Amino acid sequence: MIASTAFRPTLLMPSTCHHLLSGDDRIRFHVLTYATAEEAWSAADSHSIDVFVSQQSNYGNAGVSVILGILALQPSAAHVHIFDSIEHVATLANKSALIRLIPAQDVQLQLLTFCVELAQIVVSRQAISNDIERLREENEQYEFMLRHSLLS
Repeated sequence: MIASTAFRPTLLMPSTCHHLLSGDDRIRFHVLTYATAEEAWSAADSHSIDVFVSQQSNYGNAGVSVILGILALQPSAAHVHIFDSIEHVATLANKSALIRLIPAQDVQLQLLTFCVELAQIVVSRQAISNDIERLREENEQYEFMLRHSLLS
């Protein structure tokens, strides 16, 4: 479980959804909220985001392009999108690497579950990335030792 580790995933979510998290959830996640697209951009630009929650109604007509811009700033962030209508979802799903879609009427039930799931995926990705980096360093050291022994 995420709560047992020192890592607290950063969750960027609309301020309209903030009330869905309990006190325990706020301990589990480092929660950043936004009310406007500008606030979301600012938070994504200044923090490392692990899970990005977007809501179709928060961005007006520029919705998909704003969301894609934030995801471009945070390419490794998992994405939960709360949608009112299915029209914009296809474009978003095709452009987002790791996405969960939640119909607006099911937000209360599914948001926390998806955030925990996605945060665990992010933690797994980070562990794999750390392992790959460690293996690269070990490989370089072995290559160096092999070259050194061949030269002597």
